[in-house]
Amino acid sequence: MRSPTNQFLWERRKCLRMQQRLFRESRKLERTSHIAGAVLKNVHAFILLIDNDFKVLKTNYYQKTGTRKGTEEKRVGDLLQCRNALAAEGGCGTHSFCGSCPIRTAIRQAFEQRRNFTDLEATLSVVTSDNTTVECDAVISGSYFLLNEEENMVITVHDVTRRKQAENELRLAKEKAEKADISKSAFLANMSHEIRTPLNAITGFAEVLGNANTEEEKAQYQEIIKMNADLLMQLVNDILDMSKIEAGTLEFVQTTVDVN
Repeated sequence: MRSPTNQFLWERRKCLRMQQRLFRESRKLERTSHIAGAVLKNVHAFILLIDNDFKVLKTNYYQKTGTRKGTEEKRVGDLLQCRNALAAEGGCGTHSFCGSCPIRTAIRQAFEQRRNFTDLEATLSVVTSDNTTVECDAVISGSYFLLNEEENMVITVHDVTRRKQAENELRLAKEKAEKADISKSAFLANMSHEIRTPLNAITGFAEVLGNANTEEEKAQYQEIIKMNADLLMQLVNDILDMSKIEAGTLEFVQTTVDVN
């Protein structure tokens, strides 16, 4: 048997070892919490940790938007500024339209089936630090998991507004290019007809010019040829001017004009 003194020393060493272990575990937990906080702060998305009642347990929404959390409990729709949730007296889940909400339906089915969901597209309202509400396009995903035998889900909301805008700009540019091609084809078809008309007159009257019987008749044919040659030259100049306009190289000459 240990003497009372030895027993005391043994218990003290045991207590010190436990304190040291608790200190190390506390430091690990603090470091893990710090890393998790840094990730939530710097990730380019809204992260929501929710339970199966849609209550938001933890989120980086307030850090990302610069808004204050407040003391009231919020559900997903309340936090994401859902119009139905804002209009209903009881908030998210109490509006008559909540049953058909695609976000709520996806989360509910994921909890029921204990699975994840990805790439749900939606339009959200985000409140910024100056209380300005900004509409944005978002892609939402959910990851189901159990924590201490309690159902939880991590909701990730990616703002894809700029990507959507870029896609729309590309689509509009494509439509504009297609319309330009159609217009260009119509223009070329019309120009071929406009060019062919004076060219036929030039070649036709050039052939009959040699068979003219009188000088007056020759002069008449020559005048017709010259008139159509001038018309053809004008058409060519117009085409060149249009190509300069399209290339942005057309020069403008400013001069005084008498409108009378």
